[in-house]
Amino acid sequence: MIVDREWLKLWILRSDDPLSDAESLRLDGGGNIIDIGRKVPSLDEIEAQYIGLMRFSAKACGELLDLLDRAAQPGGDVQGKPVANCYMTDLLQAHIDHGGKLHAVPIDGGWIEVDTDEDLARYTALVEAGTFGDLCGIKALAGR
Repeated sequence: MIVDREWLKLWILRSDDPLSDAESLRLDGGGNIIDIGRKVPSLDEIEAQYIGLMRFSAKACGELLDLLDRAAQPGGDVQGKPVANCYMTDLLQAHIDHGGKLHAVPIDGGWIEVDTDEDLARYTALVEAGTFGDLCGIKALAGR
Protein backbone atom coordinates (compact mmCIF):
# COMPACT_ATOMS: atom_id res chain seq x y z
CA MET A 1 0.00 0.00 0.00
CA ILE A 2 1.33 3.41 -0.94
CA VAL A 3 1.45 5.81 2.02
CA ASP A 4 2.54 9.45 1.94
CA ARG A 5 4.77 10.70 4.75
CA GLU A 6 4.39 14.30 3.51
CA TRP A 7 0.58 14.20 3.60
CA LEU A 8 0.15 17.10 6.03
CA LYS A 9 1.06 19.92 3.61
CA LEU A 10 -1.72 18.72 1.29
CA TRP A 11 -4.25 18.42 4.13
CA ILE A 12 -3.37 21.91 5.43
CA LEU A 13 -4.12 23.29 1.97
CA ARG A 14 -7.46 21.48 1.86
CA SER A 15 -8.68 22.23 5.38
CA ASP A 16 -8.24 24.56 8.32
CA ASP A 17 -8.45 21.44 10.53
CA PRO A 18 -6.48 18.54 9.00
CA LEU A 19 -7.62 16.21 11.78
CA SER A 20 -11.22 16.58 10.61
CA ASP A 21 -10.41 14.42 7.56
CA ALA A 22 -7.13 12.65 8.32
CA GLU A 23 -7.10 9.15 9.78
CA SER A 24 -4.70 7.07 11.82
CA LEU A 25 -1.87 5.23 10.13
CA ARG A 26 0.87 3.62 12.17
CA LEU A 27 3.60 1.22 11.09
CA ASP A 28 5.54 -1.49 12.90
CA GLY A 29 9.32 -1.79 12.71
CA GLY A 30 9.06 -3.95 9.58
CA GLY A 31 7.10 -1.37 7.58
CA ASN A 32 3.73 -3.09 8.00
CA ILE A 33 0.62 -1.08 8.72
CA ILE A 34 -0.72 -1.91 12.17
CA ASP A 35 -3.38 0.78 12.52
CA ILE A 36 -5.39 2.53 9.80
CA GLY A 37 -8.60 4.47 9.43
CA ARG A 38 -9.41 5.66 12.94
CA LYS A 39 -10.27 9.25 13.79
CA VAL A 40 -7.49 10.48 16.04
CA PRO A 41 -7.18 13.35 18.52
CA SER A 42 -3.59 14.18 17.58
CA LEU A 43 -1.35 14.41 14.52
CA ASP A 44 1.14 12.29 16.49
CA GLU A 45 -0.96 9.21 15.68
CA ILE A 46 -0.48 9.67 11.94
CA GLU A 47 2.82 8.54 10.46
CA ALA A 48 1.56 8.82 6.88
CA GLN A 49 -1.68 8.77 4.90
CA TYR A 50 -2.89 5.97 2.68
CA ILE A 51 -3.38 7.32 -0.85
CA GLY A 52 -5.70 4.60 -2.14
CA LEU A 53 -3.14 2.79 -4.31
CA MET A 54 -2.54 -0.82 -3.34
CA ARG A 55 -1.65 -4.22 -4.72
CA PHE A 56 -2.74 -7.51 -3.18
CA SER A 57 -1.63 -11.09 -3.66
CA ALA A 58 -4.29 -13.59 -4.72
CA LYS A 59 -4.24 -14.96 -1.16
CA ALA A 60 -4.84 -11.53 0.38
CA CYS A 61 -7.65 -10.83 -2.13
CA GLY A 62 -9.31 -14.06 -1.06
CA GLU A 63 -8.96 -13.13 2.60
CA LEU A 64 -10.48 -9.68 1.99
CA LEU A 65 -13.37 -11.17 0.03
CA ASP A 66 -13.98 -13.69 2.84
CA LEU A 67 -14.14 -10.81 5.33
CA LEU A 68 -16.66 -9.02 3.12
CA ASP A 69 -18.74 -12.17 2.61
CA ARG A 70 -18.94 -12.76 6.37
CA ALA A 71 -19.76 -9.09 6.98
CA ALA A 72 -22.56 -9.18 4.40
CA GLN A 73 -24.34 -11.97 6.29
CA PRO A 74 -27.21 -11.01 8.62
CA GLY A 75 -25.72 -9.48 11.75
CA GLY A 76 -22.30 -9.11 10.12
CA ASP A 77 -20.22 -5.95 10.06
CA VAL A 78 -16.84 -4.48 9.22
CA GLN A 79 -15.33 -2.70 12.21
CA GLY A 80 -18.81 -2.28 13.68
CA LYS A 81 -20.35 -0.91 10.47
CA PRO A 82 -22.67 -2.57 7.98
CA VAL A 83 -20.93 -3.31 4.68
CA ALA A 84 -22.92 -0.57 2.92
CA ASN A 85 -21.48 2.05 5.32
CA CYS A 86 -17.90 0.87 5.69
CA TYR A 87 -14.82 2.46 4.19
CA MET A 88 -11.90 0.72 2.55
CA THR A 89 -9.80 1.55 5.59
CA ASP A 90 -12.33 -0.32 7.75
CA LEU A 91 -11.83 -3.44 5.64
CA LEU A 92 -8.06 -3.00 5.73
CA GLN A 93 -8.06 -2.70 9.54
CA ALA A 94 -10.30 -5.77 9.79
CA HIS A 95 -7.77 -7.63 7.63
CA ILE A 96 -4.99 -6.58 10.03
CA ASP A 97 -7.11 -7.55 13.05
CA HIS A 98 -7.57 -11.03 11.53
CA GLY A 99 -3.82 -11.53 11.16
CA GLY A 100 -3.35 -10.15 7.65
CA LYS A 101 -0.28 -8.15 6.70
CA LEU A 102 -0.32 -4.86 4.83
CA HIS A 103 3.11 -3.65 3.83
CA ALA A 104 3.52 0.10 3.39
CA VAL A 105 5.45 1.56 0.48
CA PRO A 106 6.23 5.11 1.62
CA ILE A 107 6.41 8.12 -0.65
CA ASP A 108 7.04 11.78 0.13
CA GLY A 109 4.37 13.72 -1.76
CA GLY A 110 3.87 13.68 -5.51
CA TRP A 111 0.11 13.11 -5.53
CA ILE A 112 -3.07 15.03 -4.67
CA GLU A 113 -6.50 14.08 -3.41
CA VAL A 114 -9.57 15.56 -5.08
CA ASP A 115 -12.71 14.88 -3.06
CA THR A 116 -14.68 18.06 -3.71
CA ASP A 117 -15.24 20.86 -6.20
CA GLU A 118 -13.37 23.08 -3.73
CA ASP A 119 -10.31 20.81 -3.93
CA LEU A 120 -10.34 21.05 -7.72
CA ALA A 121 -10.71 24.85 -7.58
CA ARG A 122 -7.74 25.12 -5.16
CA TYR A 123 -5.51 23.02 -7.40
CA THR A 124 -6.62 24.88 -10.53
CA ALA A 125 -5.71 28.18 -8.86
CA LEU A 126 -2.28 26.78 -7.96
CA VAL A 127 -1.70 25.65 -11.55
CA GLU A 128 -2.71 29.07 -12.85
CA ALA A 129 -0.37 30.74 -10.33
CA GLY A 130 2.48 28.43 -11.34
CA THR A 131 2.85 27.01 -7.82
CA PHE A 132 1.08 23.65 -8.16
CA GLY A 133 4.41 21.89 -8.69
CA ASP A 134 5.58 23.13 -5.29
CA LEU A 135 2.78 21.14 -3.68
CA CYS A 136 3.45 18.01 -5.73
CA GLY A 137 7.22 18.13 -5.84
CA ILE A 138 7.26 18.62 -9.63
CA LYS A 139 8.09 21.48 -11.96
CA ALA A 140 5.44 24.17 -12.30
CA LEU A 141 2.61 23.34 -14.66
CA ALA A 142 1.38 26.86 -15.47
CA GLY A 143 0.36 27.30 -19.07
CA ARG A 144 -0.33 23.60 -19.70
